[in-house]
Amino acid sequence: MLLTVDGLRVSYHTDEGIVRAVDGVTFSLDRRETLAVVGESGSGKSTLALSVMGLLPKTARVEGSIRFLDRELTTMREEELRRLRGDRMTIVFQEPMTALNPVFTIGRFMRDIYLTHREGSEEEALSLAREWLSKVKVPGPDKVLNSYPHELSGGMRQRVLIASSLMLEPDLVIMDEPTSALDVSVQAQILRLIAELKSQVEASFIFITHNLGVAAAVGDRVAVMYAGRMVEVASKEEIFSDPMHPYTKGLLRAVPKVSGGEVEPIPGSVPSLVNPPSGCRFHPRCPLADERCSEEEPELRKVRPGHWVACHKVSG
Repeated sequence: MLLTVDGLRVSYHTDEGIVRAVDGVTFSLDRRETLAVVGESGSGKSTLALSVMGLLPKTARVEGSIRFLDRELTTMREEELRRLRGDRMTIVFQEPMTALNPVFTIGRFMRDIYLTHREGSEEEALSLAREWLSKVKVPGPDKVLNSYPHELSGGMRQRVLIASSLMLEPDLVIMDEPTSALDVSVQAQILRLIAELKSQVEASFIFITHNLGVAAAVGDRVAVMYAGRMVEVASKEEIFSDPMHPYTKGLLRAVPKVSGGEVEPIPGSVPSLVNPPSGCRFHPRCPLADERCSEEEPELRKVRPGHWVACHKVSG
């Protein structure tokens, strides 16, 4: 396995109490596999991504294990983590303007990534940057290399970040809602580009999204998160053809249909992570919940090969 996360817990002390942003998450990622992590806002998806990258604030308390390339990341020194980040593992954020330095040209930004992790000349760095800008279908790569971030459109900036994340041929690429800040038409272009690039590189991907349609477009497997926990993990085909967890079923019913028809929103809202419900965290919103659901936390267990569900109502 390329990545193994076991019993991961991430919490923060706040004035309101302890926020358990990720609470007992376990999963693995194989080489050249894409895992789409889906859930509503506040489910812990982005915290999970930042945990793997070692980019959590110092106020975060991390428990459990994150093993990447057979190395434990949770106990790794910051200097070692910095060597891995940008080289063996990279991340593409939702809003590219927060990741690009506004006072550096795109050429300097990409050149610095190369020279930080590789020995070589500035000419070699810019040549590779130009090559990758062409691969992500940026028109006029030379002009873009000499441009500043504010001179580019949102979609173009996101293409630059994708090129920057792949140019050193990393083993793991995390994409944290990379299309949600873009116009719908540009989103479709970026998703097609990502699907294309996946077949050309050796990397594994974790794709964070709140959109099931996006998960269907890019994922091999889908992990559904709710209130800091994973509630269902299965292949993309099984998640969409035979979902088992009531939350997953609710998410699918809430997706607008091309043929029309009424959308069925899930009643209620994601609970506070300071004071979450006892038992199954979804039980206050679940039409199947009974007394056991409100008292006993369900374990994420295998119900069939490759399909894991955390629900008392699912047999197997």
